[in-house]
Amino acid sequence: MEYKPKFPYIGEQIIINSGRVTLNSKDDSIFLFGKKAIGFSSAGTINFDSDDKFIVNSPQIYLGLNSVEPLVKGNQLELILNDLLDSLNNLGNKLLFAQDSNGIFLTSVMTASKTLVADIKRLRPLIKDIKSNQNFTI
Repeated sequence: MEYKPKFPYIGEQIIINSGRVTLNSKDDSIFLFGKKAIGFSSAGTINFDSDDKFIVNSPQIYLGLNSVEPLVKGNQLELILNDLLDSLNNLGNKLLFAQDSNGIFLTSVMTASKTLVADIKRLRPLIKDIKSNQNFTI
């Protein structure tokens, strides 16, 4: 459900209009609450800085106005890709010695399997770089 505020607003409100507004809590926290929404807008950038973690907790998180692509779970993707490469590697190694029913080596299959095994050796080390060291999801 998308919230769209009504204008003009009828009811109690506080408007602060100044060249700069600073809120500072020197000993503890600042909390902002909104029953329907909290909006941040800038003609420039919006910056969140933290010396520890930056946590966004919501049932659904969309990065971008027209977001439709779901994020992948990196650990799960790594497991699946490694399992797939293991299966392909097993197939490639078995096909390295492919023969027909007369015992004649199938050189085209053997050549393809050598290429497959070489590609797997090249691709496997790249899987670890799929995962971010900074960004995490559930």
